[in-house]
Amino acid sequence: MGFPVHTLFCTVVMAHMLRLTEVNALTNLIIDTDMSGDVDDVLAVCIANQMHKRKEINLAAVVHNTGLHEGVGAVSVLNHYYGHDDVRIGAYKGTFGNPHDVPPLAPNRTVAGPYVAGLVKSFPSPIQNYSQVPEALSVYRQTLAEAEDSSVVISSIGFLVNIAALLESGPDNVSSMTGIELVAKKVKLAAVMGGQYPASPTHEWNFGGGCTHKTACPTTPHATSVFLTKWPSNVPLVFNGFEVGVMFQTGEPLLHANSTCRAATSTNPCGAAIRFYSNWHPTALATGRYSWDPSTTLFAARGPLDFYSVHATGMNTENADTGANAWTNSTQPPGGEGKQAYLILKDGAADNVADAINELLCMPP
Repeated sequence: MGFPVHTLFCTVVMAHMLRLTEVNALTNLIIDTDMSGDVDDVLAVCIANQMHKRKEINLAAVVHNTGLHEGVGAVSVLNHYYGHDDVRIGAYKGTFGNPHDVPPLAPNRTVAGPYVAGLVKSFPSPIQNYSQVPEALSVYRQTLAEAEDSSVVISSIGFLVNIAALLESGPDNVSSMTGIELVAKKVKLAAVMGGQYPASPTHEWNFGGGCTHKTACPTTPHATSVFLTKWPSNVPLVFNGFEVGVMFQTGEPLLHANSTCRAATSTNPCGAAIRFYSNWHPTALATGRYSWDPSTTLFAARGPLDFYSVHATGMNTENADTGANAWTNSTQPPGGEGKQAYLILKDGAADNVADAINELLCMPP
């Protein structure tokens, strides 16, 4: 799936954005995930753990952004599998996204999803639910306060409730800075899986979903609006839209033991999550899953490489009532041209992105 995009690229702006998206071994990565409904969140956290092991990035924290009680338990299962129990974990603990407070998405489908409980019950981990971890906001503030200036990249692969809370936070016993000040000083880039580009006719899930598939949720459009309006103007935002991740699927090699995928074992929770997920989508056993979240996290760690063009003219806008978004080329973002951008998958690059993700997934822990 894709959309015709007509863009004029400015050489200076492109060079500026590419410099801003360069990352190195000193990058501190924070993943903000809604790990529950779709399984591509699992694949994103798995490749981040592998890149952490390879010392491509420092996986500083993983925070969960719905009220699903066991969501952080699934995160802990993945970190534990890779030997990274020391990675900070935090949770949103409000009612949003708690299956006890949200109507079913469809018959036999709740916001809990089909794999989280299975991972927590079937695999070892030190954390089973959010009673065992701090609030996500506390983890954000602690991690940013301790980080070197301009050393943090955020991979946002879910709802924006945690980042909105961060941006609205004031000084505390961790830092005398507000949340906006911490982001402005410590974060060098946020890669955001959200929206559709150049425009979304209705809300994309991460910008306005979370309650039902057909109508906007009252929580998420507001969080998206806070994020877009209060994000510090000096820190670049790069959006990875729905239309990119739906162009390729990943994870399928984990399901078939062979010499090229050494991680395809029964003890691997990354592959097990896909098997659990197949209760919703049986085709996942044959194809894996669309790769919105792992492609966003790979970009956050490695930059655009030869996979994407970076459209860095204009800025993102959002309907705060519905969550629908549209890109406006004629308006400069706060901070000036090039501070906001979205990714455009290059012709013929889909298989290359998928191969890069699968390569990481197939490495043993």
